[in-house]
Amino acid sequence: MDELLAKKAQLENDLAIFRHSLIQARSFANQEQRAEAVARCQKLVTDVEAEIEQVTAEIAALS
Repeated sequence: MDELLAKKAQLENDLAIFRHSLIQARSFANQEQRAEAVARCQKLVTDVEAEIEQVTAEIAALS
């Protein structure tokens, strides 16, 4: 259980970093670079959000 809680905390931290990166990516001057960076960052955000949901469900199942 402690490992899951630590994993969730790390994922939430990663999510905050990726969301910040997404905001920064949207400010790129070059439109092509901006589109690529936003797409990459958005995928990271989506993947981490899904993983957080999975870990949260695992924690709930153990509670």
